[in-house]
Amino acid sequence: MGSFGVVKLSKNVIDNNYYAIKIIDIYSLNPIEIKCVEREIRAHIQLDNPHIIKLYGSFMENNIIYMVMDWAQNGNLFLHLKRSNLSEPDAIKFFY
Repeated sequence: MGSFGVVKLSKNVIDNNYYAIKIIDIYSLNPIEIKCVEREIRAHIQLDNPHIIKLYGSFMENNIIYMVMDWAQNGNLFLHLKRSNLSEPDAIKFFY
């Protein structure tokens, strides 16, 4: 589950790579949340850092927004921290 939607795994039939597709139904959002999603897309598409999931593009069809992103095969940082035995203060020291 992502912010404002669900994330599905998808395989590209052209390059055989896996991608995460974030799916957001705009009917389930209020106007403020729609603005947040728009802001997320505008900001995320500009990011180019090996430590940040790449957003390749987004499109809307039938009032559903689709965001095509890198797939984090080993999960995200939040999941790793959740599974670890690190306390929050220790995790902060480790990552900062």
